[in-house]
Amino acid sequence: MGLVGPIPRTWIETLDVLWSKTVIDYTSGCFLWQGHTYSNGYGAIGWQGKQVLIHRLVYEKLIGGRPPVVMHKCDTPNCWNYRHLTGGTQYDNIQDMIAKGRHGQMPTPHGESAYCAKLSEIQVLEIRNSSMTIGQLARKYGVSYGAVYKVVNGLSWKHLWNGKE
Repeated sequence: MGLVGPIPRTWIETLDVLWSKTVIDYTSGCFLWQGHTYSNGYGAIGWQGKQVLIHRLVYEKLIGGRPPVVMHKCDTPNCWNYRHLTGGTQYDNIQDMIAKGRHGQMPTPHGESAYCAKLSEIQVLEIRNSSMTIGQLARKYGVSYGAVYKVVNGLSWKHLWNGKE
């Protein structure tokens, strides 16, 4: 019986595809992906039968490891220059975003910008990293048990969820 579906690319073949659809910005040093991007501007490519984020794939292959978040030092979502990428946590990413003044650029109201938000992003991250009980956290932050339960389990504030399960 023959193979079914596309044959997975090798890393070298994938690099060839990356370079064939990339423009270099010699001022910034960014390798700007001109192929498929998601609505948030991040580049995507097929890799071993899946659609993956280019900057995460490049980080994994050229730097090594799979951190929870791969951040762009250049703040250019379609850049895949490995020198512009750094690994970190969602907390690191939010701190970087705040330090660079990008925290007001969310396209849709969620998180702190939602009309019903009772917590800040920093409080949500503190709750997720706390060893306190849900009841203690609810009293500390002045919100309901259910609100804290949803934060802790990634059912709310999903844009800050790092997949701790």
